[in-house]
Amino acid sequence: MLSYATYKIFHYVGISMVLASLGALIVYENKVLTKRSIAITHGVGLVLLLISGFGALAKLQIHSIPGWVAAKLGLWLLLGAYMALVPRLRNRFSAALWFGLPITMALGAYLAQYKPF
Repeated sequence: MLSYATYKIFHYVGISMVLASLGALIVYENKVLTKRSIAITHGVGLVLLLISGFGALAKLQIHSIPGWVAAKLGLWLLLGAYMALVPRLRNRFSAALWFGLPITMALGAYLAQYKPF
């Protein structure tokens, strides 16, 4: 079984993969990356986030789903939906998508740190 610190490292790697893939998709111009490589990075990042998040909860001995965890799962679903939304909204709402990513991640960090509900 992995340590709590290891789960956190995997969680951070997952976060960086999701953000990098979605950022690349927002500014995608088909020069270096393929959509497939971006989608694979996004999917692997989401899986890392989910597994490491639940692994960390197990290490903290949290066996139910408190409100803050449910909210983080909602953010995880939103990040998953970004992959489908970005190509459709990129031209009209690229700034909102671009700045929405760090806001979404900041909200997730806030929920994890302060566990408000």
